[in-house]
Amino acid sequence: MERQRRSFAGAWSLGLGPTISIDWNADPGNRVTFPIGLGITKTVRLGGTPVKIRFEPQYSIIRPDNLGTSWNIRIQIAPVIASPFGS
Repeated sequence: MERQRRSFAGAWSLGLGPTISIDWNADPGNRVTFPIGLGITKTVRLGGTPVKIRFEPQYSIIRPDNLGTSWNIRIQIAPVIASPFGS
């Protein structure tokens, strides 16, 4: 699934990017985990490097019966680098 995003002034953005998991060895009704959530991202500079910092709480609308929790939190810190393939 392609990540969806909306940018705002001040290097802020909102978006979603679910990480869908499938356990092919599980029983047919317990294979898929499908979380949804809305994340907020801020791009900042650390030294001279732009870095994206993201926080996204997610709720698993589809999950196996034996999953310990229905909520998770995604936290990402990623440097923004130029594409090696050109622009």
